[in-house]
Formats: sequence, structure tokens, C-alpha cells
Amino acid sequence: MRPLDYFFSLADREKSFSPEGHLAREFVKLASPVLGETCAGDLCFRTVSRLGEKAGPALGNMAAFLLGEFDDGTMTLDDADWDEIRETLEDAADGIDLNTLTGLMDGLLSRGKLEKTP
Repeated sequence: MRPLDYFFSLADREKSFSPEGHLAREFVKLASPVLGETCAGDLCFRTVSRLGEKAGPALGNMAAFLLGEFDDGTMTLDDADWDEIRETLEDAADGIDLNTLTGLMDGLLSRGKLEKTP
């Protein structure tokens, strides 16, 4: 089972969600190679704070985007999720591989998500 599939299966099973819980740790493991552990943890914490127990699917879709596995046909993120991703990439830019950062920013640009939402 791929790590992202494992995360989604956990998100489907978890009934309670906290920034310190198992699902949060799994998200950080997925996102850390791209963002670094601190920025991945911060993204998780902000998303959980905003969405509460409904954060699992959003975090899975965010991880899919960061890992280049986002499927626009079956996955969704709301504007606040895209803003969180953009802000996190801006914060982590110095520590991200330039090719990876360029690809992620291109993904945001092609979806019209580089602009801050009002």
C-alpha cells in the first residue's frame, strides 16, 4: 500500500482527530520530505485548528498535492486549504528543492491559487 493510500485509509477510520494524534504524525511523515518537519507540522496544526475533526480528508488532499499525486477529478481543496499550502510554501521556500518548489508553485498558478483570497 502506498503511503498516501495508507493515510486516506487512516483518515476514513479515525473518529477523533488532534494535532498530536496518529493521523497528524502520518501527515507530517508524508509532507516532511517536501516541506521539512517544522513546516509540515505547522501546516497540519493550522488545518486541524481550522477544520477540527474534518481535517483528515483535507490533509490527505494537501499531501497528495505536495507529493505530485493530486487528482483534480477526484480530489478537492477549498480556498482556505490552497491558501494554507501557498503560505506554507512561501515559509518553507528556502529549504525546498528548487525544482520541487517550482513544480508546486506551477501547480498553484495553473489552478489560479497564487493570489490571496479575500
